[in-house]
Amino acid sequence: CDDAREELPLAALQEVRRRILVDVVRTAVPPAPLVRTCGESSPPHLIPWIDPAVADGVAQAEHFNDFQLHQTARLAHMLLLYTSFDPECNYCQGMSDLALPFVLLFPEDWLAFWCFERLMRQARHNFREDELGVKLQLDAIRDTLAVVDPQIFGHIEGLGVREYHFAFRMVLVMLRRELSLESALRVWEQVWAIDGLNEHFVSVEVSSGDSVVMDPGMLTFVVAAIISRCGGAVRGCAGQEDLLQLFTSCEVGADVVPLAQKMRKAWSTHYQTADAVRAAPPGPGAP
Repeated sequence: CDDAREELPLAALQEVRRRILVDVVRTAVPPAPLVRTCGESSPPHLIPWIDPAVADGVAQAEHFNDFQLHQTARLAHMLLLYTSFDPECNYCQGMSDLALPFVLLFPEDWLAFWCFERLMRQARHNFREDELGVKLQLDAIRDTLAVVDPQIFGHIEGLGVREYHFAFRMVLVMLRRELSLESALRVWEQVWAIDGLNEHFVSVEVSSGDSVVMDPGMLTFVVAAIISRCGGAVRGCAGQEDLLQLFTSCEVGADVVPLAQKMRKAWSTHYQTADAVRAAPPGPGAP
């Protein structure tokens, strides 16, 4: 997504609303409150600020209870509002997964919206039409795995898999599908804390010969840790399709973060050691 801000025409906004409604009723909204302060369950039509068309669309989700209907209407409203706020980024499938935790944590819609908007400042590049943001992160995961777990990296390379499409979903929605809602919140909080809650994910640099290698950010190491932890299953895969099936169905917990931290330390040590070797004076008899 670029940084332009242009108002969406009404017809386009109506189409976005349709797509949002299709997605939110498929989103895994829990049947009970996540926190006691956010347990409202009044019908969507009774929420004064909800677009009647949104309320009508959500009300058709017969598989939801009253609490789920209420929170789903809030979720749809927030996503539609974000589309108006950032029409260049617009709405893409997967944003509902990123927005849902804030809806469930905060009863105030304004607070939920601005928390989501802050997250999207970092995540919006994942939703570019050319998918460049995700591709760059997938390349970073591949490069990281080559350093921190060369055996698993070598096996994946041996399968002829150079593009890590099997990790696409993990990157796009920041592990929301792989983790339970509670675990995702714990992982996000740890990732943000470790990365310093900067405007962009980290700016740590280490030398690599004549170039500078940027620390790819904690989320990259968490995904690499998940791949490494599933090493036994990865070795049983025969190609991209098997890997995709494995990581679409895998379940992980928040306890993967300590392993990711160890990997990050190993990654940093690798480049610092390599740089020190290059900088060392030649030994006796060296040309």
